[in-house]
Amino acid sequence: MTKPQLAKRNYLLLMVMLYMAAFISCDVLIKRMIGFNNLYTSGAIVGFPLTFTIADIVAEVYGYQIARNMLWFAFAGDFLFDMLATLTIHLPYPSYWHSASDFKVVLSGLPTLFLISFLTAPVSDFFNIYVLVKTKILFKGRYFILRSIISSALGELMDTIIIGTFLTFLYHWQGHEWVIIVTGK
Repeated sequence: MTKPQLAKRNYLLLMVMLYMAAFISCDVLIKRMIGFNNLYTSGAIVGFPLTFTIADIVAEVYGYQIARNMLWFAFAGDFLFDMLATLTIHLPYPSYWHSASDFKVVLSGLPTLFLISFLTAPVSDFFNIYVLVKTKILFKGRYFILRSIISSALGELMDTIIIGTFLTFLYHWQGHEWVIIVTGK
């Protein structure tokens, strides 16, 4: 293996690890609400867009197939994390340790979250990299940043619509409840 090939492979490993970190961080940050000027959203918004950006870079440099495989492997890692976290919060803990309820608040519900992600992300994430690859042909390989912004925005919009639909049916949310979640009012 030549030095450039080795470097390209090492960068792919780095990108996959960064993708996994951003992907799994969404599980932990989703219940942390953040707000700006009376607009509130989940803390997962910090890591979530990064997953699309990294997927775009991998698709651009290494191809659609590698990016698609990265997404599937991320699900495997996410599933392992969610199951280990779920098991851990149900194991006994010492009586002097008073943070068990905090861990339960943050980590409970991960299997449900995984199921929702597993149903939505293949559509939105694969759509993101599909749009990126198709616009690469349309723009003759130029304007990566523009193509990445377009594909990521469409992928994230699709993800938001699908997850919003799931949550609406799962929790029987009404329109006014969405306004409260988004605006805090």
